[in-house]
Amino acid sequence: MTRQLKIGFIQAKNKIDVDWFKPLAFGYLKAYLEKYLEVPVEMNFLENLRNFEEFDIIGISSTSQDFAVATEIARSIKQRKERIITILGGHHITYLPRTLPKEVDIGVMGEGEQTFLELVRLLCDNSLQIKPEDLEKIDGIVFHSDSGPTVTSRRKLIEPLDNIQIPFRPKSDKTYLFTSRGCPYKCAFCSSSAFWRKTRFFSAEYVVTEIESLMHQFPQSRHISIWDDLFIVNLPRLKRIISLLAEKRINEKISFDLAVRANLVNDELCELLRTMNVKSVAFGAESASNRILELLNKGVTVETNQKAINTLYRHGFPVGCSLVIGCPTETEEEVRNTYEFILKNIKEGKIAPSCAVNILSPMPGTKIWDNAVKDGLIDVQNMDWARLAVFASYRNSNIEDFGQWLQCRRKNNSIYLAESTLPQERLYKLMSHYEQAVKELEMGICNSYLKKTFFVSKKLAIRFLPEGTLRRKIAKAFYLLIFNRNRFKKSLKVLLNHLRHHGIKRIFNNPVASKKNAPEEQSFYFPESALAHKYCVGKGLEIGGSAHNPFGLNTLNVDFTAAMDTEFKKEEIRLCGKALKVDIVANGDDIPLPDERQDFVVSSHVIEHFPDPIKALIEWDRLVKPGGTIFMIVPHKERTFDKEKDCTPLEHLVEDFRNHNTQSHDDPNGHDHCWITESFVELINYMIKELHMKWEIVEIQDIDDKVGNGFTVVIRKIKTKERTSKTRSAVVN
Repeated sequence: MTRQLKIGFIQAKNKIDVDWFKPLAFGYLKAYLEKYLEVPVEMNFLENLRNFEEFDIIGISSTSQDFAVATEIARSIKQRKERIITILGGHHITYLPRTLPKEVDIGVMGEGEQTFLELVRLLCDNSLQIKPEDLEKIDGIVFHSDSGPTVTSRRKLIEPLDNIQIPFRPKSDKTYLFTSRGCPYKCAFCSSSAFWRKTRFFSAEYVVTEIESLMHQFPQSRHISIWDDLFIVNLPRLKRIISLLAEKRINEKISFDLAVRANLVNDELCELLRTMNVKSVAFGAESASNRILELLNKGVTVETNQKAINTLYRHGFPVGCSLVIGCPTETEEEVRNTYEFILKNIKEGKIAPSCAVNILSPMPGTKIWDNAVKDGLIDVQNMDWARLAVFASYRNSNIEDFGQWLQCRRKNNSIYLAESTLPQERLYKLMSHYEQAVKELEMGICNSYLKKTFFVSKKLAIRFLPEGTLRRKIAKAFYLLIFNRNRFKKSLKVLLNHLRHHGIKRIFNNPVASKKNAPEEQSFYFPESALAHKYCVGKGLEIGGSAHNPFGLNTLNVDFTAAMDTEFKKEEIRLCGKALKVDIVANGDDIPLPDERQDFVVSSHVIEHFPDPIKALIEWDRLVKPGGTIFMIVPHKERTFDKEKDCTPLEHLVEDFRNHNTQSHDDPNGHDHCWITESFVELINYMIKELHMKWEIVEIQDIDDKVGNGFTVVIRKIKTKERTSKTRSAVVN
């Protein structure tokens, strides 16, 4: 090809089931192409199908429960631009290649790096023309031919795994990694061993290098999750990894969480994990019935599971257990035994009350699936693939209420395998009873722990901490968490997430206020942002500043009013006994100051209040010198009272901008818009591309280091933008 090939990648996912992290499949494919492909290509991760027409190839990754979504994505692409080549990868097409939809040109089966490389190389050489005679030469794919779907020979696995590059990661990603592929155990319900076929390991040196890479790319993070099926199974490699981490003193800076297996847990393993700085572990206990464990081919007993829990508890490891109910032939007594096993261990403090109880769903590639097909419960030719969804525990879904989760299962007609021995509606009643019992235990444990912590912390603070901001911060925070239940429920997840990613020191790292300037004892302050101090140097403006949320920077405070009787000022005074002085009374999107005199503009929880945030950002750009920064902390929709609302679509923002909208959307909290990190970054990238803003995004912090319920985006102004009347005529392609 004479021009650079453009490749898009999108993950098919339903709206309900668990979605912990962005898939690393994209990062592995991108890094592999960059290393081994002879010509450069552009490859981007797509959050949605906006502006997809510019791509030559779009790869779609999908599991079976999301296969219907993947098919609809491919259909939308082909309807709007048929020439785009669609390639489907992931678990579903690996196990059931002959279900390749007509809207998908090629399916990639199993491990994808080398196969995808050969496909892209072929398409580059053939100017994006698909020829069946050429595709037949590539192992590990399925494609359409005159005789129907054609499946080529199985591809050999990549050996050694170290030949694969460390995956590309966007700056907004979470810190997690895989250090192996596959699992040596063959559980009847798990498709992993079928997908990877054998267990392979990245070398200890490769693993530690990737951890160092994560530390460099995400310097604010203090925790890494290891998402292997079974990280600990290769004991010599585990010891070597721990030795290298200790040698480089990484285990003093980073903590980890990972999965174990009950039959592999012993005192030696616990000591190794302690040396590694592992903070929590999890494993699949699955059932408290030995008959069910045997049916699932777990290779462990209930007694083995309990012994592992006891050992981990003795060594001080918090344990998360996952369990499965609704197995074929399972009885009510066996389900009750499983829940009683959970309750007993929660009461004894041995496992986390947040343990997930999943309803067994048959997944292609597993023995459970094969049996369900054989018994006539599944008709592959006429399958509604969405029926495989809504199986993960409501705790691991986007639905927090168990009753709503059950309603979603009913509406979805999710597949259930134990109807003959335990009718599904009876199972739901059992689950409702026991889940309520678990929830009550969970709240009881939280209340007991926090109340004890409050009084102990108060005594320690009085004894060891100087009077001032730090002591007040601790006292006020614990008071709100313990005695204001509604606020506690909303804040707990955010707090734990903040602690996990940044460590407790980050919460208390701003200087203690002097006694001279210290407010009254009941004052509450959010910490200053270390990231703001890094980027906001010199003199600047703070938009909508507040006394209880200080930045500690050299700024003038801009607000639309200096009155002290507004709702926001009253809240500010309630929290810290005073309100920040307003230096410039003006709307934040129309500030009467000359161009390019400010080193920075900073704001926290402000941009969402503007009816037209694009106008506000352009105004802030006008005020900032070339080389200066626009620093924004924005509330994350999923961590605030905006959770039930939809993200503001980019098209609406552009429409408000083009129509000069100044009308508030009448939100009770004053939030005219809401975003997640990715959708706000999409807005910034749109302004760079379509409105020709001379910006670069220099840092994204998915969990801000100040309030903890938002994200931070830092923009650097590269040079002055030419201001013309055409700006508002830009449209979304």
